[in-house]
Amino acid sequence: VFPSAGSPRGGADAEYGTVRSIEPSPYRGLLRVGVALDNRGMRYVDLPGTNLHVGERVRMEGERIYRD
Repeated sequence: VFPSAGSPRGGADAEYGTVRSIEPSPYRGLLRVGVALDNRGMRYVDLPGTNLHVGERVRMEGERIYRD
C-alpha cells in the first residue's frame, strides 16, 4: 500500500474496489493482491509487501493501491 498523502484523490484513471485476495505471487518475494472493482472487473497487482486486508475498500491508480 502506498501512502495516500499527496496523491490526487479520485483522479481520471482511479478505480475503486474491494481487496478479494492476498496470496504469494509467482514472482519470488512478492505478494499478489486481487481487487474486485466496482465496475465488476478484477485487477491484480504484485507488491513487495502489504498491510492491506481482505475486505478493505481501496482506490487504484495505475499500479498503486491506496486505502479509500
